[in-house]
Amino acid sequence: MVVSWDARTKTIRENGKAISDRKYLVEKYPAIVFCHEDMDFVSGEPERRRFFFDQTIGLVKNSYIDSLRNYKKCLKMKNAALKEHMFDVLDAIDVQLITYGLELQRFRNDLMAGFNETFTLCYNKISAYDRVVQIAYRPSWKSYDFGEVSVNLASGREREIMLGTNLSGPHRDRFYFMDEEGDFSLRASTGQRRLMSLVLRIAQAEYYVRETGNKPILLLDDVLLELDPEKRKRFMQYLPPARQAFFTFLPGEPFKDYLNHDTIVYWTDDGHFLRT
Repeated sequence: MVVSWDARTKTIRENGKAISDRKYLVEKYPAIVFCHEDMDFVSGEPERRRFFFDQTIGLVKNSYIDSLRNYKKCLKMKNAALKEHMFDVLDAIDVQLITYGLELQRFRNDLMAGFNETFTLCYNKISAYDRVVQIAYRPSWKSYDFGEVSVNLASGREREIMLGTNLSGPHRDRFYFMDEEGDFSLRASTGQRRLMSLVLRIAQAEYYVRETGNKPILLLDDVLLELDPEKRKRFMQYLPPARQAFFTFLPGEPFKDYLNHDTIVYWTDDGHFLRT
């Protein structure tokens, strides 16, 4: 099996055949990528946190990807109808919007219990922080009942018409990192936020292994640099089993501390790879 990438046309091919849907890649080649941009999941906008948890569920459940796509289509239709004053179609659109939106909420709510168990354990063990840090899910719709959500949407219709946009739904859900004093991400140091972003990926990989019984590919792009030696060791201990794991290190980093009996090491220089 040969998978290739054509940068000019942005086309991915498997055995010469173009892959048209990313769902296939997620299912066939599940990969967990640890990178510096993951800090956005802790310190960035709410949209970035939603993206992470959407990605986590989508790794395991293709039906979630379908529901998310359908919800976004309905949301786009509703916002267009509001802007173009097509108010007679809003009730019909809301039926679809609520149907797909409640599916997303249930998926997200079901994720939290097992995900939090892994996240809390790993973060506290690796960081040695003396307080419990958990992730709180706050859905925009406070009910999971179709009728109640429908009534609430109807009650806010005039305001939506005035502003020209849909004002509630899973696209406005929030996720918070909480400890006993409240939102921990607002008080956490840069190092603590960096570690939280790494532990999010550990929990994501653990969720995939637990739900599917399979092992993902792990890709870690120079993410240990900001951790002290003790935290690095503990981080490596909590990495879940992987089909394969690829690490990149800068020169001078103690990569030999993480070698296993079957580890292969390459040095790269100017695009050339040399196996040691």
